[in-house]
Amino acid sequence: MGFSISAAFSIITVASLLSLGYISDSADFAISLVEEGFNTNFEEKYDAYNAEIKIVGISVTSNASSYDLEVKIENKGSVTLETAAFNVLIDGSLQSVDYYDRTYLTPDQNLTLRIYNLPGNGTKRLKAVTEYGNSDYATYEVT
Repeated sequence: MGFSISAAFSIITVASLLSLGYISDSADFAISLVEEGFNTNFEEKYDAYNAEIKIVGISVTSNASSYDLEVKIENKGSVTLETAAFNVLIDGSLQSVDYYDRTYLTPDQNLTLRIYNLPGNGTKRLKAVTEYGNSDYATYEVT
């Protein structure tokens, strides 16, 4: 009877130590995932806070029944922006950009983008939006 208590105690102790090892490994993995998420969130907020654009020029070329638009945008912020992630809205409608003159827009550089075959005439309102949601507005006239 004395030996069975010692054996049971030893087995339970070894099993407890093994299970604590597995639990600590799982907790360490979960903590590292949470830490990675916090770091990613911080980087995205930092980039969004430090991104700023300014529309510095709009050129309109009228065709028979449509017009082409060329927009120059300056990066006034301190982060590099991916130009393919830009969105352009004209009078609230999302437009697909046909041409970018560069892939990345670094600080204090200009981007030229073009949109072809837009319908309509009169005064239009343009909004350019970055990948972080920062934007700038401008108006232009189509004759």
